[in-house]
Amino acid sequence: MGLFDRTLGSLRSGKAENVAMAMITPSGVAALPNLRYDTYVREGYQKNPLVFACVEEWTTDIAEPELRVYTAGKDGPEAVDGHPAAALAKQPNPFTSGDDFYAGIELYKRIAGNVYEYKVRSGSQKAVEKWLLRPDRVTIVPDRAKHILKYVYRIGAETFDLDPKDVTHHRTRNPYDDFYGMPPMMAGSGSIDIANFMRDMVKGFLSNSGVPAGILQVAGKLSDQEKALVRQRFRGDFGGGNAGNIIVSDGASEAPKYVPLSMPLGTRGLIVPELAEMDDAEICMIFRVPLSLAGARLSYVHSTLGQAGREADRRFFTEQELCPEWKSIASTQTMGDRGDLLGDGEFYEFDLSTVRSLNEDQNALHMRVRGNLTGIVQSIQEARLDIGKPRDPAPDDIFLVPISMVPTTWARLVKDAAEEPPAPVAPQIAPNGAETPATALTTPARDNLPPPQKRLASGPQVVVVNVQPGEVRKVFEYDEDDRMIGVREITGD
Repeated sequence: MGLFDRTLGSLRSGKAENVAMAMITPSGVAALPNLRYDTYVREGYQKNPLVFACVEEWTTDIAEPELRVYTAGKDGPEAVDGHPAAALAKQPNPFTSGDDFYAGIELYKRIAGNVYEYKVRSGSQKAVEKWLLRPDRVTIVPDRAKHILKYVYRIGAETFDLDPKDVTHHRTRNPYDDFYGMPPMMAGSGSIDIANFMRDMVKGFLSNSGVPAGILQVAGKLSDQEKALVRQRFRGDFGGGNAGNIIVSDGASEAPKYVPLSMPLGTRGLIVPELAEMDDAEICMIFRVPLSLAGARLSYVHSTLGQAGREADRRFFTEQELCPEWKSIASTQTMGDRGDLLGDGEFYEFDLSTVRSLNEDQNALHMRVRGNLTGIVQSIQEARLDIGKPRDPAPDDIFLVPISMVPTTWARLVKDAAEEPPAPVAPQIAPNGAETPATALTTPARDNLPPPQKRLASGPQVVVVNVQPGEVRKVFEYDEDDRMIGVREITGD
């Protein structure tokens, strides 16, 4: 029988619903997780500083944005203000804040690969509280018809059967299990063990593990009392506990000498820097935390990026790791609360506008907005909204406007761009001493006068040039539409 026959053979009978339930675990028998939770906590989170730092990086950062309830709108998701489910997310139960609740989700997910939210209901079956269950106390009982028959929570000798509709299960991917996630520390257990072994070896070296550190050989014969006195004096001066303990030998004719019995800690002794750095890099890799954020020694020894590099790592971690995790948590909770805390078309999303590393630096933001203003890319109202101010200022606000700036509406810009400028022709100029009234110009001549000169104010006016005494004065006249309507010359006084 081939692979197809073994796994999908039930399709031939037309019972497609049985295919999804053809699970490895028999129906009604508890599926036990491949989880060494106690070992991961003691040997990883509690013993290894880098594991602790990586897990804490996740738990600290995950609660930065606020979980909100949204509904689909015409122009995209629209936030639902004052939703009871959002209020429950801020205070899941009387003893846990929203920040601590989501930090707990990441703590269990990074250590165990599984997180269980349990909903407590009132007498009317309304969900009023949420609690996180310790993942090592939860087992899943599968069912061929329902997929999951129940969750079993065990505390000591007591067991509690939990309805699947009251449990929301977050889990990591696991290629070998249909029900449980794979703990991230499972992939990094070798690196974590090596790092712990090296640390234990150094600790044993310093405490000497009860083995004498060396032999002090003196000239001449010493009594047992004299040997004890030398040993006590040496330990009192140079060590505590087993550290610095020595063997005192006699009978040698040459001068006293000291022979160490252990390896040195230093260069190529017990400590191999490259091996320690490799373990640090692998531990940060399995937790997907940049070295600089976890504070690994490797980031300080080999990095020359400084503060700018750490800020880049922070943004990378937020965009590539935290954002997908926020989406995963929100979608899992949406599935768990749909039809219960959430109505039709409602869903959870984290409000990422409050995440600092995703927001633009304020100086860069203002420079970009000013560039868009002067480049006629956006309006003043749009610019004010971009920098977080109301669209319109108060009527009595005072602004200092440079004289080189001309406030213009978009309609006026479009109108001016659509109008074709008149072709310039030579103006009609009367001889010196004669006057040529503007009204005497014919319409074609008036329409083909030179382009208007720059003026200091709006409205009809007369601009006079060449005003030196004894010279001819040339007068240009304009109408209210900034069009030249006449040119005349008068003799200067």
